[in-house]
Amino acid sequence: MAVRSAYALGLHREETMRDVIFTPDQMRVRRNLWKTLFILDRFLAAILGRPTAISEEDCSCKIFPGEHAEHNSANGNGFDDFHISSLDSCVETSRIIGVTLKVFTTRKISTAKVQEIIDMSRDWDEVERTYLYRRQSIDGGLNHSAFGIASLHVNLMSLHSLILVTRQLFVMHNWLLVEQRSGIKKSPPIGPSQMARYSQACVVASYRTIKLVKAAYDGGYLPRRNPFIM
Repeated sequence: MAVRSAYALGLHREETMRDVIFTPDQMRVRRNLWKTLFILDRFLAAILGRPTAISEEDCSCKIFPGEHAEHNSANGNGFDDFHISSLDSCVETSRIIGVTLKVFTTRKISTAKVQEIIDMSRDWDEVERTYLYRRQSIDGGLNHSAFGIASLHVNLMSLHSLILVTRQLFVMHNWLLVEQRSGIKKSPPIGPSQMARYSQACVVASYRTIKLVKAAYDGGYLPRRNPFIM
């Protein structure tokens, strides 16, 4: 219902973002609202296994990092800048989740396709932008609950995206190990491979998820009714 209402209001079109119609603050609110709906749509599709309600092909609203000017402009307020960066990181991760879901609908998965998806996100390879958030969450370096929750959202979305794209290979790899150890199939020992590496990445991401949630709980800022976390 929220997405249909947003479509009716034209939030999905960049053409509606005109200063002759809205003030800069109003345009920022409209863009952030559409970002939030995009994140929620991809999140619900991944969690509930339902089709996505927002099609990127039908939208011209610039919501991805680097597409709109406000992403690159600092307003001098560390609190606001932190949340703008956090929101943009979640939007980028949600886009990767959407690509992953499209691959899964074909019921065909391969290490090459997984690597292609992972290459779309610099965070998984260089871990530059989310590293600070992750260290702050684990070390308890955030003295404001709003900062802590925003950091937790960014990290959990990134880790959930990684688990989503690698868990199929995790299941396949472990099934091969079970067959080998039980003698069902007499095949050469399974050595290091791309599948094994992605399987390990899935397990590591799961452990990091638990560690981050525990750190938030120990820090006293873990929300009890937040679907993005629980």
